[in-house]
Amino acid sequence: MVQATPAIVEMDPVVVERADAMFADYQHLLHKRIDRMFAVLMSVQWIAAILAALGLSPRTWSGPASQVHIHVWAALLLGGALTIYPIFMVWARPGQQATRHVIAAAQLLMSALLIHLTGGRIETHFHVFGSLAFLAFYRDWRVLVTATLVTAIDHVTRGYFAPLSVYGVRADAGWRWMEHASWVIFEDVFLLISCRTGLLELHTICTRDATLEASNVELESKVQLRTASLSDANVRLEALVTTDPLTGLPNHRALVDVIDKELERSRRYERPCTLLFLDVDHFKALNDGRGHAAGDSALEELGKVGTQVLRGIDTLGRWGGEEFVALLPETDAVTGLEIAERFRVSIAAHLFQCGGGIHLTCSLGIATFPDDATTRSDLVTAADRAMYAAKRMGRNQVRAVTDPVVDTMAVGNMSSREEVAMQGTVEALASLVEARDAYTGEHTEGVARLAVRIAQKMGMDSAEVRLVELVGKLHDIGKVAIPDQILQKPGKLTEEEWILMRRHPEIGADVVSRVPSLRIAAPGIRSHHERWDGCGYPDGLAGRAIPLIARVVTAADVYSAITTTRVYRDAQPHHDALAELRRCAGSQFDPEVVIALDQLFGEVAGQEPLARAA
Repeated sequence: MVQATPAIVEMDPVVVERADAMFADYQHLLHKRIDRMFAVLMSVQWIAAILAALGLSPRTWSGPASQVHIHVWAALLLGGALTIYPIFMVWARPGQQATRHVIAAAQLLMSALLIHLTGGRIETHFHVFGSLAFLAFYRDWRVLVTATLVTAIDHVTRGYFAPLSVYGVRADAGWRWMEHASWVIFEDVFLLISCRTGLLELHTICTRDATLEASNVELESKVQLRTASLSDANVRLEALVTTDPLTGLPNHRALVDVIDKELERSRRYERPCTLLFLDVDHFKALNDGRGHAAGDSALEELGKVGTQVLRGIDTLGRWGGEEFVALLPETDAVTGLEIAERFRVSIAAHLFQCGGGIHLTCSLGIATFPDDATTRSDLVTAADRAMYAAKRMGRNQVRAVTDPVVDTMAVGNMSSREEVAMQGTVEALASLVEARDAYTGEHTEGVARLAVRIAQKMGMDSAEVRLVELVGKLHDIGKVAIPDQILQKPGKLTEEEWILMRRHPEIGADVVSRVPSLRIAAPGIRSHHERWDGCGYPDGLAGRAIPLIARVVTAADVYSAITTTRVYRDAQPHHDALAELRRCAGSQFDPEVVIALDQLFGEVAGQEPLARAA
């Protein structure tokens, strides 16, 4: 076993121990592989020895006449013994030290047999040097010592008693064994140096792998700790009291429980129940113009006024921000509209004390169970949509979800406040990426725009196109966990750095999966570095097993990366990027996506690259 270098000794003992274990495993696998090689080699040598005994040995020892010679039996029997026993050891005890020494001794005795069969021809002496070279593959100096001792004993013994069989002369000059020993020792020196160097390199590789493995474990541990921290925070949030600290009204969580219970009671007794959703008009202007303290005071005062307007059986609570929800039990749509209008008039007439006295208005939407919705989520969404229509129609008014104008009100592809909130979350996460790395932030915007154009060209429906845009904007969110020295490195990444970089799709998918409204984007984010031919990461998906959303974003991502300036290279021309995507269609990219991209650029020939100009 190679001893650890001083640099290794100063490392974490766990890393050193792991490196030593990996080194031992690699050595054992190497020894088993070389054992099998020698098993094949010695079988071939045995056949060669028999052929030499049949064809060459009789002429060498008995003149030109070809005849069956006793060497044939030596080759057959002695060669068999030198072959069969090592092969048995390879089968019975692969990779063991005893097996290596048996192979070393048998291999050099086979060299002696071949030298003997050829009458000491100088050509066959090179079999000794070749055998030593092959034995050096073990990277075990003790095996070379065994082989050298066997060779020395053979040359000294046969040189004295039968010089013709080893040197090809009938009388030994007395120095021949010293000459051969010198050549063997000369080769041993270089082979021992090679073994030493090879083992040091192997141990260095094992140390590097163990260090990288420890880094990965540490990174995973940090991710787990952060995940656990988020879980603990969620537990603490869930354990908060059910009262909003600003207004003293029920908070969002309490309202959810109240709505669920009241809907269950209404369902059981087949009674109506109306939900009122209100939002303070121009509240942001109030906060910006008079300060957040004034805004907080207005919300607190609004809660008090609203409570006085509503009936005793009604429940008013703060849904979030400047939004309030009122639950009106035993109330149909007509009565609900009357109460909502009374609420609106009271708020508009009230003089709020914040900022020296101001008037505020609010927009309200209502929905009734069971006519408009049968579940809490659908009921809140319906009332929210009605409130949003009231805002779009000029604010300071009440709208029921059954009002025809509600169905005609939309903002782009958005139809509810929840979707607006989701878009805000997306923009916040995208801003986080841009704050972390300005290039990545700009890049993701370009990717999202181009991916939408591709999706539309492929005939995807509106929901799929919106999901493509979402994944395009957030596909690199996982890079917030990548260290700056890797993320902003101007040169080529090392293998260890690449391993960390390749984790960003998994990290990004994990992040968005923790936001319920964004969970649908997690598969696309996780798979945006998969390849059509299955050689991508992190899951090695291939072909249509890769989500279509990810395939579209992948093509847009690569096009944008090629045509924009990176820290390690300049931007490439549009036609070069398109040629690269065509070349890799069917290997890296979905051919249908590349065709759509090709057609898209064909329609806008001569314009700036879409990832920047879209």
